[in-house]
Amino acid sequence: MPEGDILRRAARTLDAALAGQRLVRAELRWPSAAGVDLVGATVLGTVPYGKHLFTRFDDGRSLHTHLRMEGSWRLVRTGTPAAQARSPWVRAVLATAEWTAAGHRLGMLDVLRTEDEHTVVGHLGPDVLADDFPGPGLAEALRRVGERGDVPIAEVLLDQRVCAGIGTLYAAESLYARRLWPWTPAGQVTDVPSLLMTARRLM
Repeated sequence: MPEGDILRRAARTLDAALAGQRLVRAELRWPSAAGVDLVGATVLGTVPYGKHLFTRFDDGRSLHTHLRMEGSWRLVRTGTPAAQARSPWVRAVLATAEWTAAGHRLGMLDVLRTEDEHTVVGHLGPDVLADDFPGPGLAEALRRVGERGDVPIAEVLLDQRVCAGIGTLYAAESLYARRLWPWTPAGQVTDVPSLLMTARRLM
């Protein structure tokens, strides 16, 4: 599954192509969002949170997507054959006059008011890659780790409700870098701040 670093890279890529541009085509091939019309909206930007993406528009709405195991966003030039996005795996198409972004094999998709984004990610822990993580974010993650007691530290790292964005790869790499046995109870790990900051640094 793509982890927080991949989501941030995807957000930057989408921003470079779509931010500040008006949509001339928008298709949401998802049952609950099939009737949503985004054509004419201007893309303000795409914001990652953990493993989630929010593409925000100037009309106060956001497109929320999650890549799950196999999802990806792909960019091609508008007007090229690839921009037709005919693959049965394409779940979303957002196109400006210059670029077309196609969401392949997306695992989650919905449109909501931007002010309601917290209803999707509010239960998650702080984003390990957020700007405030070395401060308030880290403090909150430490509080949540402290509540897990005898749960193995590897399981705690993977729990998005504790700290969002860390997946299997970076959990394993971080534990190895700190020479921690994955099944060590969370309550017995003596330097959790270094472990979490190692994950952030590696990502």
